[in-house]
Amino acid sequence: MSKKGKRLREFEMKNRDLSVTHSREEREGKKKKNSSAKSKPEVRKKKTSNIKKMMTCAITVMLIAFVGVSAVKLINLTRERDALLEKNQELKRLKEDLSQEMENINSAEFMEQQARKELKLIKKNEILFIVSDDENVGSQKEQDSDGQAEN
Repeated sequence: MSKKGKRLREFEMKNRDLSVTHSREEREGKKKKNSSAKSKPEVRKKKTSNIKKMMTCAITVMLIAFVGVSAVKLINLTRERDALLEKNQELKRLKEDLSQEMENINSAEFMEQQARKELKLIKKNEILFIVSDDENVGSQKEQDSDGQAEN
């Protein structure tokens, strides 16, 4: 074909009257072609934005877990400290009792009390009763003052 024929056809194609529906269809077709070409980058954008959201959520969850574990450890340490303070008070009371006992250890009353309690010693003309835990019936033992040492 000649150049004039080509130009004439192009001119007619560009300047012809079209219906509105036909032109809409052409535009939608062009958009579909462009969107199919652009869909891959959009999918990539969506993937990267999803990855960013997931990373943000993961960091947030890790932060919350860290704070939770730290809070639990803090509570446990507080309880342990309270228990140790209570035990410390108990040991201080025990120390005071033992120091009072140390002061009384050289007294005659304390020695007599310990001899009666630990060694089961008795004075002259006293009777010692020993009750066994295994038997319900108490047994009575009389001991002569000759067999036992005196305080």
